[in-house]
Amino acid sequence: MPFIQPLQLDNTKTSFFLLRGAVQHVGVSRATTHLAETLAKQNKKVLIFDTLLGLKNYPVKHSKPDKICAVLQGVSPLTDIITTDKDIDIIAGSSNQNLNALSPMAKQKIKSDLMNLARNYQAVIIDCPAVVVHPLFTDIENTLWVTTPDVETLLKTLRQASQQQAPQIVLTGIKNDTERNKAHLFIKNLVPQCQIIEFFS
Repeated sequence: MPFIQPLQLDNTKTSFFLLRGAVQHVGVSRATTHLAETLAKQNKKVLIFDTLLGLKNYPVKHSKPDKICAVLQGVSPLTDIITTDKDIDIIAGSSNQNLNALSPMAKQKIKSDLMNLARNYQAVIIDCPAVVVHPLFTDIENTLWVTTPDVETLLKTLRQASQQQAPQIVLTGIKNDTERNKAHLFIKNLVPQCQIIEFFS
């Protein structure tokens, strides 16, 4: 079986996790939420950042879209749009502007601000769905590829994940142990070095 590794944090620094999808509708936001809740239960201070900031993606609504615009324009700090839910801080929400429509320089400013803000957290989880073709956050230490167990989705996911030295996969939508074991075997045969991360309680 592929190596199954529980997620553990280095308490001396902020841990970053980039959750990505190779195709749409594989449950990236759901996996992001589960990971955040798992870490929060371990008394870790957690921040979620939605890479589609300004578009309706992550299932937490921000009550003041104008504040999101101000942040994207560089007028206000990221701290102005933090929403807290179940002891987890979240930067997400919709407005009439969005992160992916910004200039490369403006995007880098948001990334820099996030990296500075991250010092206040033990874990920062970045939600990056498949629709983000050229993600701003490509150099994150822990990239977890989220996939469902169907063969077509697994193949597309493994094709992208295998470009990394130590690919990590999160399986979602598993209906039973038989389906889970079949997916594990499929992954092992195609990408033996792949790690399956299991953090769901």
